[in-house]
Amino acid sequence: MSIRRLTLLVAGMAVVAGSALLAQSTGPATTRPGGGNAPPASQPAASNPAAPEPQLQDKRDRLAEVVARILSNKHGWTIWRNKSALQADFAIEFPGQPAMEGTMIYDINRGRSRIDLKDGPTLVFDGQKAWVSPAGAKFAGARFNLLTWPLLLTASVRLQEPQISATDYQQKLFQGEPCDSFRIAFKKSAVAMPSEWYRVYGGQQDREIRGISFMTKEADGGPSGSQHRQRAVSFADFQKVEGVSLPTTWKFWNSDDLHGADGDQIGKATITNMKFIPATDDAFTKPADAREDESSRSAQ
Repeated sequence: MSIRRLTLLVAGMAVVAGSALLAQSTGPATTRPGGGNAPPASQPAASNPAAPEPQLQDKRDRLAEVVARILSNKHGWTIWRNKSALQADFAIEFPGQPAMEGTMIYDINRGRSRIDLKDGPTLVFDGQKAWVSPAGAKFAGARFNLLTWPLLLTASVRLQEPQISATDYQQKLFQGEPCDSFRIAFKKSAVAMPSEWYRVYGGQQDREIRGISFMTKEADGGPSGSQHRQRAVSFADFQKVEGVSLPTTWKFWNSDDLHGADGDQIGKATITNMKFIPATDDAFTKPADAREDESSRSAQ
């Protein structure tokens, strides 16, 4: 047996053993009528349960690291980490808002990003600040868009990156399916992301990512404004780009700690024309006619 297969076998055994331990400690997820889950009858429904004992939390954190490695390996981590940049076309729609269409480029090694909007401005994240070009363009939330959409597209394969920490493994339902779930956060030395945390959900059989829940600021149902709300995105229609598996269909949902993705669909996104390209500094440098995004200043 190869070392790689032996490593995956041991990791899988750790997940199974840890899952059994956590099930004894926390109880299994229960299915509610019509999908989703409900808390056990002997416990009150609570969106913020008490923190687990330190020993149990440590086990959850170690399991989260194992599951994160398994998921990212399944999606092509060993290939991804040797690439330079990913380019993809996208179309994102939320009710009551104009569709956002364009091309995004993500710098794999330095975390920079660029979005060229169709019939709109160019957005650039240079690794520290977000820029809008031309300077007179009326566009709010450039930093949110530059960081969020590349993250959702690539999260499945980035879970082993040094700046990402995986913690708090829990078995949870996501759209009625039992999943391995864990939180990811970005370490202090990394770029400040729009959400303080993201919870990843992975299939327990195929080890593929199912979705992500996260906190976002919204106004009138869109990805901007000042109200904090928990949302979720589900992934489907994975396509391989030189051996890296990425989701091309996203659906956005209301979310809570119990149900993962719940209620009505509130948005959707389609990804096309994905390909790896060289990362050039010109693509991620402040354009000549540009202004700094206001949210970029507040994030520093």
